[in-house]
Amino acid sequence: MTVSWRSAPFFILLVLVLLLNWSPAIALMAGLVVGLFFEQPYSSHVKKASKYLLQFAIVGLGFGMDFHAVLKAGSDGFVFTLLSLSLALMAGYLLGR
Repeated sequence: MTVSWRSAPFFILLVLVLLLNWSPAIALMAGLVVGLFFEQPYSSHVKKASKYLLQFAIVGLGFGMDFHAVLKAGSDGFVFTLLSLSLALMAGYLLGR
């Protein structure tokens, strides 16, 4: 793997995120912008790693959650989730007819 000038925006973004201690939301938006406007120089490597990185990120987010808060949000949001899924399925059925 060789480093070229095409990869500079990605490394600059990485350094900015680490040095300026950006929040995850800001870092995600900045990564989205850089990914949309600059060519991805390591696409073959990213395809291999992205599946595992996403799995690790989801597990890491789960470890950072408070169990009691999850139970409360789950009980409060159950009816909302049930209604929204029902409406989405109904809309998909009607649109597909």
